Amino acid sequence: MVTEITGFTTSYDDLQIEIGKQGLKISVVVVTKDTTLETAIKLTVKAARKARAWAKNTGNATLEALFDVQVSTFGEMTQSVVINLLTTIRTVLNTNIGSLTAYKVVDADFTAITTAIGLPSIDIGTSKQAINTRAVATGQIDVLIDECDAYMEIIEDLLVPEYEDTHAEMVAEYHL
Repeated sequence: MVTEITGFTTSYDDLQIEIGKQGLKISVVVVTKDTTLETAIKLTVKAARKARAWAKNTGNATLEALFDVQVSTFGEMTQSVVINLLTTIRTVLNTNIGSLTAYKVVDADFTAITTAIGLPSIDIGTSKQAINTRAVATGQIDVLIDECDAYMEIIEDLLVPEYEDTHAEMVAEYHL
């Protein structure tokens, strides 16, 4: 009987873990990702606007066009496209950081932008992962409930006959 109770306890503990996974709040993942992406956009746009002035003053139309961004520029893009554009701007800023210092774009700005871009890059796909985790957990819950029921049947078969004569009232209440 110890084996059955241990098996039941293990299955029940696993069931509680899967119920927790099934209850994951996907919205928290999305909000976190959106917030970090907004920060990356704001920092990059701030430096890019300053760099645009430098590009214009040096007659580099290509870089002037690249740096001609606003926060709203990123509004209709997918997250991966946003990150790709932010990364491109960051790379060009870094390449020209020596010339941009006079325009108040410094190494600290580059470092902040790099960090800010890295955070939402890590989170891309996590809302899908959370959905998948919930779906798998939902399937596991059924399996674990069946396991718990199977252990309970065996435990009942072992306990009820043991106590039906000496504790008839308790066994009768159990069957209600």
